[in-house]
Amino acid sequence: MKKIKNKAVIIFSFLLILSFNSCLLNKKNPNLEIIINHDKEDFYKSSILIFNFMAPDYNLESGKIASATAKNILLKEKIFKVISEDYFDWDLAGKSEEEKIVKAMIKAKKAGYDYLMIGNVKDFIYGGLNKTKVRVKIRIIELKSRITVFMAENSLAQDYKEGEHPFNPKLSKESMKPQKLIYYVMKGIFSKL
Repeated sequence: MKKIKNKAVIIFSFLLILSFNSCLLNKKNPNLEIIINHDKEDFYKSSILIFNFMAPDYNLESGKIASATAKNILLKEKIFKVISEDYFDWDLAGKSEEEKIVKAMIKAKKAGYDYLMIGNVKDFIYGGLNKTKVRVKIRIIELKSRITVFMAENSLAQDYKEGEHPFNPKLSKESMKPQKLIYYVMKGIFSKL
């Protein structure tokens, strides 16, 4: 009888985790905004350089976390043939946004890449006992034509789960860390490539 209860608890836990992950990766994510998407792009035979993402002043490290996450997902999904990451802070390369992007494109093209990915982490907030929120915008530029072929923004938030007593860790669950939540944000964006 105990084994049956244990199996039921394990199965229920597995289904709960599965439903949580499917909610995070839901294709009908209302926060996912595709701004530009040239559907005819064939990235599989191409190379891409990913620069550090811009980050909010309150968490400058989030830009490196986002660009590393982007690289890991693209490598795992095999969307591009060659994927490299560069710690060039393109957002400091000029005065206007256009000047910064042009300098980033020149650097990537000189290095021999077909595409450039730049991004902006707009929110990277760890809630702990409040809501955790991550919001990221990315842009993929074809270097030969200097045309933006893909631009999207996505955000996710996850609340603190309170049990019977907020200070009893067995009954409460703190919100997901933004380093983990950013994976789901980026995965949602790349599902549209």
